[in-house]
Amino acid sequence: NSYRAANPNTAFVAAGDLIGASTFTSYIQQDQPTIDVMNQIGLDVSALGNHEFDQGRDDVDGRVIPNSDFDWIAANIYDTTTGQPAYQEYSLVEFGSVSVAFVGGITEELPSLVSPDGIATLDVRPLVPEGNRVADALSDGDPANGEADVVVLMVHEGAATATLGAMTDDSPFGRIVNGANANIDAIMGAHTHLRYDFDVPIAGTDRTRPVYSSGQYGEAYGRLALSVDPDSGAILSIDATVSP
Repeated sequence: NSYRAANPNTAFVAAGDLIGASTFTSYIQQDQPTIDVMNQIGLDVSALGNHEFDQGRDDVDGRVIPNSDFDWIAANIYDTTTGQPAYQEYSLVEFGSVSVAFVGGITEELPSLVSPDGIATLDVRPLVPEGNRVADALSDGDPANGEADVVVLMVHEGAATATLGAMTDDSPFGRIVNGANANIDAIMGAHTHLRYDFDVPIAGTDRTRPVYSSGQYGEAYGRLALSVDPDSGAILSIDATVSP
């Protein structure tokens, strides 16, 4: 609320695992208290994490999403029957004439992290091409497929250690950071419970982008500060910090 008071152009977002594997008081009520709290705080959007699927797709589709006053997003989960994306791929937040798109992604290891029977109708595809596909569509000048001035990739995947090397190695998260194209302006990670904040070069450009994660259990929060020209939509500055 202090950030909202200082800047009305504030979005509150998360990168998954808001429910599941929780303490008894929430778990015994199927984490409905946690969903209620997120609704009350005013969460705008969250990426889907692996723990959201602890009770299977039917629970996500039939209970979790309907009870949430915010968007759940993932661009790399497809329905095996239709071959189409199973969930909302991105969420657009408008601040006057400036639009910020949050593109979701879930760890490709999802099938090994939850019961296979619970997600039998879902196909988890490689995150990089799917994230780039959505970012490109949001940046192609065609309003028919959505447009955004800023694109933030929110992935439920993370670095193995809180070091720059772990951002750019051949790990699952390193491949995301290295493979995300120039239409992605920032990457918000999760999953590995670590705090980090780096400016990482964007391949093929002279730019860098923030790559950050706010750790675990609400012990810290990440703040992505954006300044955007309202007339041209150009990013004037972009910076992330992680604070207790």
